Amino acid sequence: NDGDVRLGSMEWMGHEFRFWTISDPILIAEIASKHDIFRKPYEGYASLEAITGKNVITAQDEQWRQMRHIMAPYFTPKSIKTHLAPIIVENSHNFVTALPHLGDFNAEKILRNATAANIGRALFSDDITPERSAELAETIVHTTLSAEKFSLWSSLAMKIANALGQTYHPEIHLTRQEKKNLHAIHTMLDDITATRARHQNPPEDIFQVLKDSDMSPDLINNNIQMLFGAGFET
Repeated sequence: NDGDVRLGSMEWMGHEFRFWTISDPILIAEIASKHDIFRKPYEGYASLEAITGKNVITAQDEQWRQMRHIMAPYFTPKSIKTHLAPIIVENSHNFVTALPHLGDFNAEKILRNATAANIGRALFSDDITPERSAELAETIVHTTLSAEKFSLWSSLAMKIANALGQTYHPEIHLTRQEKKNLHAIHTMLDDITATRARHQNPPEDIFQVLKDSDMSPDLINNNIQMLFGAGFET
């Protein structure tokens, strides 16, 4: 233990499991860049992939690199300052200006709606209303939340099985509500795609960046769903 690298342990069902906690930025950068050595545990992402499909979080190796290469330019400091910051500033100003006129309100709901509006504008510009952004965000989060919880347990179960010399294969079954939510999400995204197709001069947002790439429509939908859900939860 030198402060930047610590060896930890936990005991579960009579077995001790050890793990490393790393806080050195240089080591973190090295690990994050060597994907051929430090690979994602697929079992831990399988449940999430069943809900969101292949995207920049669940993909591996070359497919992950291609997706990241397409999206990375939009998330540079310069791009954030040019494209994302003005959206957040404008929506925040509108939010604060409206507060004195709301009377009694549900603070959590109004903040969640304001967050969804920021993400919706960043992804789709004016092709989505704040109300539709809130609806899409709630549906995505509710759909992926159970998958994320299962993903965490799958990762732990995989490590336990490996330690015991066994193999773990997670079984994933979508509930009727999850299937209904996925259909609603895809319908909303298809509607936005149809609206965008009518633009003569489409805006320079994240959705257009993906459309201008060689991603298939399914991969675009998968990544939009992931970006909306991850951004909303963050």
